[in-house]
Amino acid sequence: MIKEFYLAMEDKEEAKKYEPLRHTLSHYGQIRPSTIKKLEENFEKEYFELPYCIFDHSSPKNIEHLQIQAKELMDIAMDYIRKELQKQKSSIP
Repeated sequence: MIKEFYLAMEDKEEAKKYEPLRHTLSHYGQIRPSTIKKLEENFEKEYFELPYCIFDHSSPKNIEHLQIQAKELMDIAMDYIRKELQKQKSSIP
């Protein structure tokens, strides 16, 4: 869900926080140090479990935090979609 919502809004300022998370979830294997640094800056240090610089998809902590972040990103995306629909609706004669 995070990847899809991010891709729908990647050019919006509100989505920038989620770019390193989207990258982490889209690519398996070791995460680049620069991506880990951005994750720590955008969320917090050790918010996600990254043993050996690999995202642990089975970690209960990661699952819980992904659910939290997915909900937050969904709320941002839905707000954006509502505003765009309102603009379109108001521009129809």
